[in-house]
Amino acid sequence: MKTLVLQLARLGDIYQTWPVMRALRRAGGGELHLLARAKFAGAVDGLEAIDRLWTLDARAALAPLVGDALDIEASLAVLDDLVARLRAEGFERVINLSYSPFSSRLTAAVAGSGAGEVRGYTRHADGYLQLADDASAYFYAQVGPGRANRVHLTELFAQTAGVELVEADWAGPATRPEGGAVAAKLFSLLNGARAPIVVHLGASRPGKTFGSHKWLQVVSGLLERTDAPVALIGAAGERALADAVKSSAAGREAVDLVGSTTLRDVFALLAKARLAIGGDSAPVHIAALTGTPCLNLSFREVSFWETGPKSAGSRILAFEAADDLASDVVVREALAMLAGEEGDPRAIRVAGPIEPYAAGGPFAASAGWEWLQAIYMGRPFPVPESELCVQGLLRLQEANELALEQLAVLGRRGLADRTALAILDRFDEIIGAIAGMAPTIGILVRWFQTERIRLGPMPGEELLAKTVSLHAKLRDVLGLYVAGPAREETHDDVRMG
Repeated sequence: MKTLVLQLARLGDIYQTWPVMRALRRAGGGELHLLARAKFAGAVDGLEAIDRLWTLDARAALAPLVGDALDIEASLAVLDDLVARLRAEGFERVINLSYSPFSSRLTAAVAGSGAGEVRGYTRHADGYLQLADDASAYFYAQVGPGRANRVHLTELFAQTAGVELVEADWAGPATRPEGGAVAAKLFSLLNGARAPIVVHLGASRPGKTFGSHKWLQVVSGLLERTDAPVALIGAAGERALADAVKSSAAGREAVDLVGSTTLRDVFALLAKARLAIGGDSAPVHIAALTGTPCLNLSFREVSFWETGPKSAGSRILAFEAADDLASDVVVREALAMLAGEEGDPRAIRVAGPIEPYAAGGPFAASAGWEWLQAIYMGRPFPVPESELCVQGLLRLQEANELALEQLAVLGRRGLADRTALAILDRFDEIIGAIAGMAPTIGILVRWFQTERIRLGPMPGEELLAKTVSLHAKLRDVLGLYVAGPAREETHDDVRMG
């Protein structure tokens, strides 16, 4: 089998795709190709699991659309050429791990009518979104910052691809990652012996990591309280941040590698490091491949459940915002990790790449996660967490019964009954308002809306029957709660299927 995998997101997502590519290779079945954006293609360097890398030059495709002379035809020509070359390969399986509108259209164009299997976001023949598998539907409905999902993105990639991961899938490049800048500037300072602490200063957005003042306090604290070298890494655009951070007391200075490392350098450095510290960014995911423990600083702009570290021995300090996490807490936790001590009880522990996170305190339980497990994973339905949730479920049940009545009218009078159609058109507006009553109501509403999208285009009578069946599933769940206040028992007699 000849397979094309699309991963058109940024560096971190590509590195989180490495274990999935290895699982696909381990499963066998012929050639394995990967399509990535040209800007981030360096993140594929060293991945031995693929037979060929294809690149999408997004800049070339978009340039005709942003100049003074708008040239849509030139933009389309770039994409048409790529699609034509990919289609000529005759892929029998196309897997889209990008979860984006653009990637869904590109997947549909490449797959055409020839690919035997398509997974991930794609498009129906009429252009409407097609969620080709359960994992993609779950991602569409329930994944993202502020949502209740606790399935890591790498696992979602694997489920979308239809493979099962093993611990050995997390590994660095097949060839030794000799880093140019690192070998010249850092390893000589280490005398080939002492392993450094690596601090990644930046992130794709400022809200995902510390500012200069707090990083200065962290780096100073590490230099004062440990004899390990401290190496700073980051992009060239973070040069000013590094200049503000690297100076310290104790007569020592951090080794400044900001803006001077290649991705191979970072692999080499992290493979040598005792500990990596940073926000949600590519080095966290490189550390997972080198097996380097990571102290991840996580704030509300991201979900550590989805993109946190996977290397054994890692820990996560999760707070609402950077201002809520004191620098000395980070220093103490880093020192505890280096000493093999227990550390802060608020820290989330990482046992290994295929193990769930061990979280206590405010993360120990989640009503939303219980609902997700019930809807998607066959777990018992939970007791509603509040009276407001109960009231929302009651309102949703009333709206759903009204929708079922109108669907019955369409079945009796025909699909063109205007009154019934007008009432059904209001259903989305009504349940959207109800979804805001409680976060857990939103989970159920998003499940329903996504499953309706998955019905796709089909003959009217068939679509009516499947729509009625979907509303009936929703009624079955709501029937657990509509008889009165929240029950004291859990419910295991309904499965979403």
